[in-house]
Amino acid sequence: MQPKFVIKIAIIIAIITGSPEKVSAQLPQDSAGKVIKAITIGYQNGKIDEKTYLDSVFTTMRLITAANIGYSNKELLNMLKDYRAVIWKTKNNFKYKRDYYGILSNHAQSAARYGEMVYYGEKIDQLEREQNKKPSLTALAIILDYYLSHQSYEKMAGLYRENIPYLRSLPDTAATGAMKGGELVQAIIVLEKSARALYEIKDTTEGDKIKVLQNKIIAIIRTKYANNNNIRANADFLQLNTAYAGAIAKNDIHALQLILANIDTLLVSTTTPEYLKYYIDEVVSEWKIKYFQKTKKNDSVSYYINKYETLIKDEAIPYNHYLLKRSQAEFLFNKMSYREAYDTLKTGTDILETSRTELVKDIDDMLYARAKTEEQEIQLKEAELKSKRTENIILYTVIGSVLAISSILFLLWYSRQKQKRQFLEFKLNMARNIHDEAGPALLYAKSLAKATRTSNDEILKLELEKHLDTTMSTIRGLSHDLKSTELHSLSSLIKMTDQTLKKLKRVNGFNYKIEDKSGSDRFISHYQFSQLKAIIQECIVNSIKHSEFDKIHVNFMRDNNKLMIIYKDNGKGWVMGNDTDGIGMKNMEERSHQLNGELSVNSEYPNGYNITLSVLLR
Repeated sequence: MQPKFVIKIAIIIAIITGSPEKVSAQLPQDSAGKVIKAITIGYQNGKIDEKTYLDSVFTTMRLITAANIGYSNKELLNMLKDYRAVIWKTKNNFKYKRDYYGILSNHAQSAARYGEMVYYGEKIDQLEREQNKKPSLTALAIILDYYLSHQSYEKMAGLYRENIPYLRSLPDTAATGAMKGGELVQAIIVLEKSARALYEIKDTTEGDKIKVLQNKIIAIIRTKYANNNNIRANADFLQLNTAYAGAIAKNDIHALQLILANIDTLLVSTTTPEYLKYYIDEVVSEWKIKYFQKTKKNDSVSYYINKYETLIKDEAIPYNHYLLKRSQAEFLFNKMSYREAYDTLKTGTDILETSRTELVKDIDDMLYARAKTEEQEIQLKEAELKSKRTENIILYTVIGSVLAISSILFLLWYSRQKQKRQFLEFKLNMARNIHDEAGPALLYAKSLAKATRTSNDEILKLELEKHLDTTMSTIRGLSHDLKSTELHSLSSLIKMTDQTLKKLKRVNGFNYKIEDKSGSDRFISHYQFSQLKAIIQECIVNSIKHSEFDKIHVNFMRDNNKLMIIYKDNGKGWVMGNDTDGIGMKNMEERSHQLNGELSVNSEYPNGYNITLSVLLR
């Protein structure tokens, strides 16, 4: 732990509680934990009021995160459980809930646990939308940062474009005084990350537009928060970040010189907070490496490479280590150490590629799920504490547990009985299917074979071959039903239709409605499932390829053993007699014939068309 941070947290304890505690410089986690505990005791003993307590914990946690003192998500939740309990019982607690999730998200970000970071970002967004009916700037910043960690610049640009109207309104909103200091900084962060992404993909025109929006907000900050060193320094640093990204994209060496001079001034300024100086120092080193590489000053390049390596040594951010290796490789290349340069660049590329693998995404997903579970554990513990306040509640809990166990045992017994009934029904269905589908098919094949023995009619022979193919498909479907552990039903057919339409809706921009009047628990054979699925998909493809529509309606109805599917769209349809003999339509008619079904097509040109399919279920 840095000595300055030890002094700060010791002062915090002394000022707030009036009772200084010894703070260990050897165990930063323990020291930080003592600060939070001391502030909490000060509140519980009445030495500080509720607002001071909540603000003090928030400020202290910002210092802890800035000092790179790391905790697991579970450790942090336990350390902040009293803080959380006070927030949740406080009236008008929107701000404090937001602060709480902000602490957890920022800490996860500093530890490169991006799944947790995104989870808590979503919690902030949920609070913001419920309270203010608009997107959360904090959540946008968190998601942009997640994309940035994987260098997904196109996704960052896409997120910016989705929110252009809202983001372009920010300077006007700021000018009205409706946004406070923290919100103004968040707005600049979102704009800075968006501009950086656009500059990376060489969209300098849109990047410059964002820079104009950002500068308008910064001008407001310099007027309104002229005496707030924290807000003003953050705004200045973010403005330089945006300017630097633009200068690099445009290869503007003169602009880079001015930017580096300004950021050096910000770094040594007595009004720049210490936590920000540490971060600026790392960023400046990276910028100067690039600048001196462009200006061919190898001694300076070597100095800043070594400095940057020292600064990021203990960081777990893959992209920073990739930048280091890339800079070292370019330095070696300029010294004509080509083999060593190649090996160094390959190491850096491997680091970057590893960070982009599906495994990393899986880890992020697991961290997201774990953060959700661990927060729910805290909520459950809070509920348990409340339930222990009276003996009656304890008694009810015991009785409830007994009933729950009894219910579970009953459900297990009922589930087994249901499985037995389902298996028996499956066997009966298979017997009926074999009798209803294979029997008539073989009988007709026998009749055709007998007819061809007494006639050389080629049409009969072709019909026999075609019917044998159909019969083999039927038997293969029955075989699949026997081998498969999956039972097909109308429910699975309807679910498949919904999934298909949902995927296509995102790309093609239409609405759809599915009506189910089929009693969708009815089992069907694999052969019927696959044929009906193909017919429905062909209907959808025909709509997308040939119709100018914006709505699809699919209706499933059943009358005893008869299933009817009605498919409609509100497109232009076609003039009867034209384009009705395409391959897709013939395929649908052929499949309907193989199911012994009836297919009718009705065009209501120019107001769309509908297809009705009737088939007996097996």
